[in-house]
Amino acid sequence: MIYTFYLLGAGASVGIIPLTRELKKRIVARYRGFGMYPTELMEPDPVFERVIGDPKEDTDPITADLLRHLFSSAVHAIVLQQLAPARRPQVVNQYGLFLLAAKPSTFFNMNVDGLATMYCSGHYVLEPHGRVLSALVHSSRWNELIDILLEFGFMPPKIPGVLLPQPEPATITSRAAYSAARRLFSFGQYVVIIGYSFGKSQQLDTFDDVETFEFFRELLKRCNKTVLVLSPDPAFVAFLCREAMQRNSVHELELYWDHLSAAVSSVLRDCGHSDFLRLPEMTSEVLYRYDQLCEEKGV
Repeated sequence: MIYTFYLLGAGASVGIIPLTRELKKRIVARYRGFGMYPTELMEPDPVFERVIGDPKEDTDPITADLLRHLFSSAVHAIVLQQLAPARRPQVVNQYGLFLLAAKPSTFFNMNVDGLATMYCSGHYVLEPHGRVLSALVHSSRWNELIDILLEFGFMPPKIPGVLLPQPEPATITSRAAYSAARRLFSFGQYVVIIGYSFGKSQQLDTFDDVETFEFFRELLKRCNKTVLVLSPDPAFVAFLCREAMQRNSVHELELYWDHLSAAVSSVLRDCGHSDFLRLPEMTSEVLYRYDQLCEEKGV
């Protein structure tokens, strides 16, 4: 059997969980809808800076001014809620497809949405940045907490082990997920990186997951594996992997995972197959379906 080590970023959950750039719009909508705004100017913290960024960008002047009065603690609470999925009664393509992977593969899930754990049964699922419990943050009590924080601030809510969009602490790689990843990494013949860019920030021209990057750079230096980087913009991560490995065994796929997984699932379903090994003979059909989906979504 050919086992794979998967490194999942926000792009793996796209279409289910909002990307960081989409969070600002949802926070603005909740804040404007609340209707009461503090009078004092706020000092943004790292989470505020990553999610809201410059208040003047992509907002009208009135909203931009209001965002200068938004408590960072309220931003934390809304982000925690948005990064957890509502209950989903059925398997979604983005994660259902992983059920066909050779078992047990490893899923190093950088998201806090818990979707990999929810859907990838039979595999090793590691959550280095923790997990947000949907039942907690989608409760009426949590919505009441958000309203209180929008009005009064106070300390931001914390869920043990959960890291929001912000620079990683230097101690992050001491967590159990990294120790397990170090052991499991050697079993995979392939490394597949889906929708992950080590927390690269366009605004600050840096990336937040420096500790995780250094962790995987050391693993890649000592391995002889094939690495596949799949995202709408894979060049940055592919370059980092090639620099670490000093090999040409890094390949890029400039694709959207939500559309690709839907296309693959559709083709396998129509052909009556459930085996990844049959996919090479269906490549043309998968790409045709993928292009159709992208056109429908205006991508």
